[in-house]
Amino acid sequence: MTSPFRDRRYSPAEVRELVRSAAQLAQVDEGGMALTFEEIAQRAEALGIPTEALRIAAQGGSAQAPQAPDSDRIAIELVLDPEATDEEIVDVIRAELGETGHVEVLGKSLTWTPAASRQGAVRALSVRIRRKDGQTQVRVEERLRAAAVIGWVAVALPIALAGGINALLHPFIQGYYALGVGLFAAVMTLAAVLGTTITRAIKSRRRNQARQLADRLQHEFPVRARTRVAAPAEEHEARNQEVEAEEAVAQPAGTLEQQKQS
Repeated sequence: MTSPFRDRRYSPAEVRELVRSAAQLAQVDEGGMALTFEEIAQRAEALGIPTEALRIAAQGGSAQAPQAPDSDRIAIELVLDPEATDEEIVDVIRAELGETGHVEVLGKSLTWTPAASRQGAVRALSVRIRRKDGQTQVRVEERLRAAAVIGWVAVALPIALAGGINALLHPFIQGYYALGVGLFAAVMTLAAVLGTTITRAIKSRRRNQARQLADRLQHEFPVRARTRVAAPAEEHEARNQEVEAEEAVAQPAGTLEQQKQS
């Protein structure tokens, strides 16, 4: 019987989704063999999975899907060294962003938010640190709606009001109505283009700051593999087993020596 999947070709996105779903289904299967990172990377590359994404996952990080340039929200999640203290993480956040902030503790979560600037503006940025299941989980989140307004209020609105009124008023006074309408439309278009460009630039800069902060945190507090240290009771039990094994090996030799003497 011909397989229905033999001749079908999957796109890179479909391949990744298929591998992700198969990995979730295979979690209940305890079989398989251990692989080195290089061996995993070779197999992943053949499936279109970048090695860098695999390396971030191996370090305990969480790669985020690319966000649209016009998105009004930034959200990055990552996992850090569980031995990193909240104070150490907050110090790195302040140093990377160059801003002072406030700390709020609620249960097992700590949230850092920046303080208001001299102009009274407050960024809608928050960095939440949470301890769960032996991990240090960090979520960097910022809402850009207020930042996007800056581009329109600071640039587009003044141009639209001052330039648009002047472009429409003076030609109308002199009777050049068509010219006035044309100049007004040109000024409005310029204001819209500048407002959109500045808004996207602000969003792009904020996204880069968030990514750089996440990279800095992962660099400062990487998740390291730890060797399990046996408890004293386990060490004592293991030593007893070694002694019993040595006695079991030595016993036949001692019995044979006694038989020769008799």
